[in-house]
Amino acid sequence: MQTFHAITILATFSILILSCSGGSRKGASVGTFDDFSSLPKPSLIPFREGRWDKEKLVKKNYFGLAKADDPNSIVVTPQFSEILYAPEEGVYLAALEDEKPSEDKFKYTIHIYDKKGKEQTVLRSETSPIVWGHDEFRDGLVTYSRDGKDGAMDLLGKDVIVPQYDDLVLMGEGLAAAELGGKWTLISIGGGKAKELFAPKYSEIDFIISEGLIRVQEDKREGFINTKGEVVIPPQYEEVSSFSEGLAAVKIGNKYGYINKENKEVIRAQYDFADLFVNGFARVQRDGRWGYINKKGEEVVSPRYKEAGNFINGVAPVRLEDDWGCINEKGELFIPPQYKLIWRFPSINVIAVKKDNRWGFLDFKGNELVSPRYEDFNGFGENGLAVVKIGEKWGYVDKKGRVVISPKYDRAYPFMPCVELAVVYEDGKINYIDENGKPLLKEGL
Repeated sequence: MQTFHAITILATFSILILSCSGGSRKGASVGTFDDFSSLPKPSLIPFREGRWDKEKLVKKNYFGLAKADDPNSIVVTPQFSEILYAPEEGVYLAALEDEKPSEDKFKYTIHIYDKKGKEQTVLRSETSPIVWGHDEFRDGLVTYSRDGKDGAMDLLGKDVIVPQYDDLVLMGEGLAAAELGGKWTLISIGGGKAKELFAPKYSEIDFIISEGLIRVQEDKREGFINTKGEVVIPPQYEEVSSFSEGLAAVKIGNKYGYINKENKEVIRAQYDFADLFVNGFARVQRDGRWGYINKKGEEVVSPRYKEAGNFINGVAPVRLEDDWGCINEKGELFIPPQYKLIWRFPSINVIAVKKDNRWGFLDFKGNELVSPRYEDFNGFGENGLAVVKIGEKWGYVDKKGRVVISPKYDRAYPFMPCVELAVVYEDGKINYIDENGKPLLKEGL
């Protein structure tokens, strides 16, 4: 399942769900979890406290942890600049920035707490691993910097990868990519030990492990290695995509086609651009127009659209001139182009559409569930509730337009996966609410 590489629950709260195996800075899957709804529910949630800095005359935000079922019960006092939750590890990472670093140059102190808020260990780093995402915390390791070099330590503070690299990325599946002097290598991590699989040699390594293969670049040519660092397809192409559904797009000359894992060209290079295969179809471009092919190379839809999205649940959005519609896998335009925006939510079988500056909902067959009527729309949560603006206020409705939580908020966000909470702004304060609209904090922040 292709998804986001990390879930930013809300930038205001600086939370990320991390350590999802099998992804990278460019994209990922949700690792050992089938979908967001199966992510373990955290027992603690972060909260923010603003304090006035008299010296700098600014208000600073500090984060702590409270019980999820009783947010007024503080477990970890607010003192950190960022807090992140890593479900696979079952821990929280809390970063504290020292504005006046000591002589050891370590600017950040990283506290690791278990599910109950008990401190497990304290780590030091010149840079914060938290601000980037889950490729800095994975497989039970945390990347950190010392004397300007990157390494990785375990949760007890023991070096597993000694800081010696200019850049270091944890890829998951017991692998890391490391750069030294402009060249990249692959590192195997296991049993608390790290081993370079080959001397740094590639100008680029993709941080995605896709169907057991990793894209690499050498001498401005691209190919693939496996997770053992062995060359599977020598760098010979001007450009390659990741493998998806057994095929990878490659650029030969100034055209794109597809190869299989045996490096056999199975779809002739003939397109101006070719995308990944998703659900049996790939988007291709010719003369500035988009169409679709199947894995046999047959043009299911000849390139005719100005823009086109991938198929999800048998439906793909397409733009013909100025308006968007949808086609099915036969190429039939079953939702005529009449919308300015289309936003699909396959897990709940809803398509949000915008027409005449109003939002409404369709199902995946094109049946209208709610005519365009809402002033604005901010997405569906995994619980099936949509965030909509009615008049001047935000509230929550179901996919048939029934009001579930009355519009009374200045701003609202979708219900978050695994925590069953949403963040709302009301009268200048921030709060969490449950699915009944009940605020979790006695007073907003």
